[in-house]
Amino acid sequence: MGEKENLNKNSDVQVKRKNSKAKTNAVATWEWFKSAAWLQVLLIVAVVVGLVISIPYIVSAVKSATTNNTITFYEDHRINYDRFQKFINGEDKDCNGVVGNDNSQWSENNEGFVVMFYKDNCDNCTTMQSSLDWWYSKTNTEASGRLRFYTINIGWVPGDKDASTTSESNNPATYYKNEDITLQQQVDLMQNAFRDVYLNQDDGHKNSTVKDSNFEIDYTAIESSDKTIPTPCFVQYSKAKTEEKYNLYKPTKVIFGTVGKYTPSNKTDVIMSMYDIYNFSIYHEESNITTNTSASSASSAS
Repeated sequence: MGEKENLNKNSDVQVKRKNSKAKTNAVATWEWFKSAAWLQVLLIVAVVVGLVISIPYIVSAVKSATTNNTITFYEDHRINYDRFQKFINGEDKDCNGVVGNDNSQWSENNEGFVVMFYKDNCDNCTTMQSSLDWWYSKTNTEASGRLRFYTINIGWVPGDKDASTTSESNNPATYYKNEDITLQQQVDLMQNAFRDVYLNQDDGHKNSTVKDSNFEIDYTAIESSDKTIPTPCFVQYSKAKTEEKYNLYKPTKVIFGTVGKYTPSNKTDVIMSMYDIYNFSIYHEESNITTNTSASSASSAS
């Protein structure tokens, strides 16, 4: 027993000696550091330089993380189906804006607008919102405030991505909570307004995921495979300035997704796609640039 106690005491002494030595070394190092003014300056400079270099990356990361949560472009341009009908019937003439002449100029004889059908649980819609916001602000300024762009939220529960996704698998009579547009109105647009115009466009303006069968679906049926108009969907309406009304069943252009090889995730692609949708300048697949010729294949809608 005595031998064991002696071993423990010796161990404690050794530990204390080590701690004391470490403390002594730490104090000595600190005293040396305080006396080495040049080292202090060097350390301060290194810290400042590090902060300066890291600031742009920090700001970029914060912007990237918050962009989609702070941009309200869709909401700011949102209308309901009733107002859309007033545009078509000529009751509300605020929609009469500029449209292109296919040659990188705004038409002197025609006028019109574009309406985008979107929903909160459409990933491509979310992805391209910031690019659309930037494009619209720039282009509307260049067009002296005469550009007209509207949105209609066709989701089952507008403003709630998760609820919209969950609701789509249930009975629309109970779970469809959208007061901006009914499912029957969406069916009417697809079957009677969009179908012929879309199918009669050249292949470049058609989407590989949107086929003839998509226009036959009844969204009001519980067992329907599609739950809404495929999104994002851009529809241009135009008319001669001398005409009073638009024709609901004869839009100028119907685009699902983005035009040609353009993608929703690339800002430049979204911008060039919008110029095509407004007939300002048309995408040409062969040269992969925007010209006044036919557009090429469209990218996917969701």
